[in-house]
Amino acid sequence: MPKGKSITTGAEKLLKSLIYPALGLSAIGSGIELGKPVVRAAQIHNSRNNLTKYNPELKDVDKNIVDGYFNVVKTFSPTAAKNPIVAGNLVNKMVEFGGVDHNLIKGLVDIQKGVNVGNVGSEIVSKGLGTGMGNALGNIITASAMGA
Repeated sequence: MPKGKSITTGAEKLLKSLIYPALGLSAIGSGIELGKPVVRAAQIHNSRNNLTKYNPELKDVDKNIVDGYFNVVKTFSPTAAKNPIVAGNLVNKMVEFGGVDHNLIKGLVDIQKGVNVGNVGSEIVSKGLGTGMGNALGNIITASAMGA
């Protein structure tokens, strides 16, 4: 046998023929998994850019305020942030309310935890958000999710 050469057995060849394609598929699968945050970020960015299209009342609000409230939605409920209708209505309610409180954060977290947005009623959201703001947000989320 020449120096530096190894004898590759049939078993080694078979193993390599199985491992390398598996590694390739694994890399492809990882790429798909790694791409999800990029897609989500693009959807959220697109949603932010379309807030005033679906919520024209936000055109008159200082951009820094809108961005700040949108970041609250994005941080605590990225799923809601992907939808410009829902996110815009949430931002608008924060503008009308004059801020953010712990009940609002709790409501956003509850939405993100997997509550089906189409089935969120004002009763569920108002428990997390409290008072009239919770009722208003619950109605907005329900109406937006149903296409109203």
